[in-house]
Amino acid sequence: MDYQKAVDLDPGNETARIGLKKLQNEQLAKAAGKVLPAVSDPIVEPVKVPESMNLGNLSSTNAITMVTPVYSVTAQRSNVEGRVVVEVQLDDKGNVVYAKAVSGHQLLRNSAEEAAKKSRFKPTMYGSQAIKAFGVITYNFTLRPTR
Repeated sequence: MDYQKAVDLDPGNETARIGLKKLQNEQLAKAAGKVLPAVSDPIVEPVKVPESMNLGNLSSTNAITMVTPVYSVTAQRSNVEGRVVVEVQLDDKGNVVYAKAVSGHQLLRNSAEEAAKKSRFKPTMYGSQAIKAFGVITYNFTLRPTR
C-alpha cells in the first residue's frame, strides 16, 4: 500500500495516515460484509491573511494618483540632481500613511517625502481582502528637460 509506505517514511504525514485508516476500515468492512459511510476529508484550516505585503518598487502602474515632487529653487540653484528613494507604508485603502526618504541628496528629500505622502495607490488585495502594504518610490530629479 502506498499510504503505508508514506506513513512509514513520514509518520507526521496526516494525509497519508487518514488515507491509510480509510483503506483499512474499508477492508475490514468488506470482510465483515458491511458498507461504511464515506469518510469526510480532513479539516482544512483557512489560509491566514498577512497583516501587510511588500510591493517592492511602486510606480504609476500601482498608483491612482502619483504626485510629482516640487523641485525646490534652492536645489535647482545649487545644481543638485539625483535619485531619492522614499520608503512608504500604505493602509488597506491605498493611502500613504508614512513616508521617509532613505537615500538621496538632503536638498531633495523633503520634497520627495511630501510628494509621496500625497500619492495614492490601488488597494493591495490578498484574495478578496484588502490589506496594508509597504514599498519604495524612487524619484529622479534632473535639471535637464525630459523628452
